[in-house]
Amino acid sequence: MNRIKAIALMFTLSCLTAYSQEANYASCLSIKGIIIDYTSHNELTDVRLSAKMVTGSKLVRTSTNLGRFSAEVPCEATGLLLERAGYRTQFLSLEGLKAINDSQQIAIVIPLLAVDWQRKDYTYLQTEQKEYVQGDSASEPSKANQQAVQHSHFVIKDALRNTPLKASICFYYTKNTIKKCVDTDQTGKLDLDFEQRDIVAIEASAEGYQRYDGNLIIESVDGRSIKQSIKLQRELTILTVQAGQGAQCNLTADGKTYSLTPVQGQIGWYSTFEAIPTVYDLVIKKQGRLITQTINLHNGLNYVIVKKEESENTFAPTTRIYPDSSTKKIMISPAFRLDSLPMLYFEQSSYKLRADSKELLKHIALYLQSHKDLKVQVAGHTDNVGNERLNKDLSEFRAAVVTNFLTQQGISESRCLKVGYGSQYPISPNDTEANKALNRRVSLKLITTQ
Repeated sequence: MNRIKAIALMFTLSCLTAYSQEANYASCLSIKGIIIDYTSHNELTDVRLSAKMVTGSKLVRTSTNLGRFSAEVPCEATGLLLERAGYRTQFLSLEGLKAINDSQQIAIVIPLLAVDWQRKDYTYLQTEQKEYVQGDSASEPSKANQQAVQHSHFVIKDALRNTPLKASICFYYTKNTIKKCVDTDQTGKLDLDFEQRDIVAIEASAEGYQRYDGNLIIESVDGRSIKQSIKLQRELTILTVQAGQGAQCNLTADGKTYSLTPVQGQIGWYSTFEAIPTVYDLVIKKQGRLITQTINLHNGLNYVIVKKEESENTFAPTTRIYPDSSTKKIMISPAFRLDSLPMLYFEQSSYKLRADSKELLKHIALYLQSHKDLKVQVAGHTDNVGNERLNKDLSEFRAAVVTNFLTQQGISESRCLKVGYGSQYPISPNDTEANKALNRRVSLKLITTQ
């Protein structure tokens, strides 16, 4: 009897390599928080946290029975590896450490995704592979039914949102050593027939997601149809905000809102792992005050710290965002600072005000009504796409709609100094869509009439 061992298909996981033996590293980041299950949100104990560096990996902490941890991260670290039996290995990029010059303390919530276990005729992660010997006779098609196959209907989904995901899948057949790579349709679906019993290695990948390495033991070749669900884990993006006790923190973009939840055991910290990398408006409400800021989230760790000055009962514009180097100052209402008004952002080729921009302008108008000695400079800008003359016109239209909205709120047009600069003054390189979005803006500045 010919036997095929599935363990021959297992790949060595690079994240489980030997740990660095160096004992001492300077710490640039102190991370505290909690590790939870993606689905149930239950706390996870015995999770190994390791700092990934060019020279290897260093174990920095293991989570407690409440899922909590406190880790000192070396300055050399490029990311954190999280490993636990029964869960997929998670990686959190810490590229923002390059921007940190002193030791920083932050608090976060990190999720882990449970694995799918080995079973016949269904996909499962290679990390869960147990030794399996496949015989030659059972469930093979009979001579009278040589055309029998197994009909597999694959669907690729986002592991967190459970939404369909277009992806590429490669199949590695053991018996004939053939490799076959195909793309799913836009809904993440792919139909494939298996004509003989086999053990097939599967690689599924999509942009912005960690690669799925799995196996599929084909045992039943008798005409049956089987639904195969493969869930891809997005490259982890975390935003955590220190805003003080009793704050409410939300991210908004394209009509969607993500609420940041308090980090258990870490007073004043709020975190989310649900957002994807793009441009958002961060809105913080506390004690009747509104703090807003436009931020550009990247894969990995992003954090914002809003510090309260001891000398005045307001928030200071000392926000820090990592790894985004183009940090913007915050807007404070009702106690505006002359140099801390927010940017107003626009869709490509559009001068239509967004709903969140209108809310901000209402607060600015209220402030201007009570400060008659101030005027507001309204400067329109664009990205560098297209004809510059048209960009100049578009920037002027953007400044005009902002001015018009302020006049509708009771502010005299003579107090609004509007100008359009086209693409002349970018605040971010026009090299990616996310960066271009930061340049499609109207900047505001309060100036005295004296």
